[in-house]
Amino acid sequence: MYVHEFQAKELLKQSGVPVPLGIPMTSVAEVKAAYHQLTSHSYHGIVAVKAQIHAGGRGEAGGVKIVKSLTEAEDATRSLLGSTLVTRQTGVDGKMVHTVYLEAGCHITSEYYLSFSVDRSSGKVALLFSAEGGMDIEDVAEKHPEKLVKLFLDYDRGIASYHTWQLQHLSALPPSLVPSLHETLVQLFKVFKTYDLLQLEINPLALLSEQSFTVLDAK
Repeated sequence: MYVHEFQAKELLKQSGVPVPLGIPMTSVAEVKAAYHQLTSHSYHGIVAVKAQIHAGGRGEAGGVKIVKSLTEAEDATRSLLGSTLVTRQTGVDGKMVHTVYLEAGCHITSEYYLSFSVDRSSGKVALLFSAEGGMDIEDVAEKHPEKLVKLFLDYDRGIASYHTWQLQHLSALPPSLVPSLHETLVQLFKVFKTYDLLQLEINPLALLSEQSFTVLDAK
């Protein structure tokens, strides 16, 4: 079963994973109250208006709009609700938008790709990590394979500290990020196990200005 971004983030938040404050809505009438609530928690009053569909590539297709005023937020919501979004993953027919997600903006310094998935051939969990967050992972694998790190984890043992140090070394991350990254990896793997997931994809996993991580998109 696939879930929308806002549903995935609610599960992550319940498990202690840091996610930006966000509010799902199905009508323009709901925007005003949500917008004022979010701007008090956002970076420079920036809010993202995100179409909720079961497909990636929303940003490239115009399904994610960055706004800086209530009028812009209402206009963006109005344009997305009821529209059909066509992305590289939807096919030519696209998918209709029934829900949008308003989310507080963050001060982002770097973006990473991270996923956990069941690898049936090895009987383990495959962890994929890349410093090329925000891009389609297939494009990264094709154009920059050296920037895609793959580790295999024991399902019962999960994330050990040496896994995080491997990611740091192979991805050339600053060593100072290891404690925060390790905590985030442990939390995400706990979600993966708790809900018996086949895949948990975070793209991007954002590094904030205060050197902590937050989940900007999840499926």
